[in-house]
Order: sequence, then C-alpha cells, then structure tokens
Amino acid sequence: MSTLLNNHPVTCIAWKSETNPNKVKMEIQMKTKYSTLLSTTKLALCGILLSAPYAMAAGNESLNGSDEKFIKNCAVHDMEEMKLAELAVQKANHPDVKAYAERIVRDHTTSGASLAALASIKGVELSGDTESGPTRTYRSLEKTPLTKFDKKFIDRMVRSHKDHVSNHEKASKHAEDDDVKAYANERLTTLRLHLEHATNLSVLESELSALVQQ
Repeated sequence: MSTLLNNHPVTCIAWKSETNPNKVKMEIQMKTKYSTLLSTTKLALCGILLSAPYAMAAGNESLNGSDEKFIKNCAVHDMEEMKLAELAVQKANHPDVKAYAERIVRDHTTSGASLAALASIKGVELSGDTESGPTRTYRSLEKTPLTKFDKKFIDRMVRSHKDHVSNHEKASKHAEDDDVKAYANERLTTLRLHLEHATNLSVLESELSALVQQ
C-alpha cells in the first residue's frame, strides 16, 4: 500500500496480528529437534553410567572390616608402586626396565580410577591413604646410584607384586561384598602379568650383572 509524505511516494507495510504459520511450523520443528537432542544425550549419558563398573550399586553401601581394609591397602600399594614407577621412568638405565615402569604407571592409573569409583560407592574414604608424602621405600630408591637403580627397582616390583597378587587372590575368593570380589578377580590378570614381567627382568638384570663382572 502506497501513500504520499511531503509529496514523496512511500510504501507502507500492513503488519498482520496473526502469527506466520510457516514461522510457527519452523519453531515447532526446532523445539522438537532440540527436545530429541536432549533426550538422546540423556540416554547416552545413562548408557555410559550403566556401563561403568559398579554402576548398578545403589548409593553408598557399607563394607565389613576386611573388605574395607582390602580397598584401602590396594589404594596405598597402587599409589606407592605408581610413584616408584614414575621415578623409574626418569632414572632407569635399561630400556626394558623403563618400558616396564611406563606400563606400571599406565595400568595403575587405570586401576586406580576403578578402585576410586568402587570406594566411593561403598563409602570408603581414600584421600588420607593416597595423599601422603614420599615413603621410605621411595626415598631409598631415589638415592640409589644409577648403576644399581634398575636392580633395586625391579626387586621391589617383584616383592610388592607377590604381595599384591596374594591379597587379590584372597579377596577374589573370600570377600563378602560381591563388587569387591569382582574387582579383585578382575585385577588379578594384570597383576600376574606385572609379576611375571618383573621376574623376567630380574633374571635379565642378574645375567647382565654376571657378564659385567666377568
């Protein structure tokens, strides 16, 4: 619609009070897509949570004394072994020993996360057990001359993993809580491999030392 303003033609647009049907349809489609996206995201998150270890446990569940002690001991031993391995990554001389230390760090990082999730669900507090400073073993290894470092590190890994395997075997059979028993059983395969690897490296170190002395 046109009119004159100061003798100049002006085109006027008549705004309708009714809402544009196409615009309404587009908004409905956008809202529907957004709602679908939210629903899909929620389902995906639920899937992740349900697939995580121990996710089916409802709330914090109390453990008996022996099961709780097992979890706390695992946390302490895992942390100590990982710290020793991190030191070995920096100071080990033999490439096989360094590679072993890197594997310990990687595997114990993964197991530590699973253990923390289990402890949280069962209401076991681990912060005080895993946040302590360097242990006597760590300080001793840190001061070890480089020429003797590999042997001392591997000997320590053999001893600690023998204890670790023994404790997990007992828990996998005798733990009262099913989740604790499942965790112990799941970890046994990796711990046995760590022990076997460390034992083989110990033999290698002994053979190398014998060759050097000849």
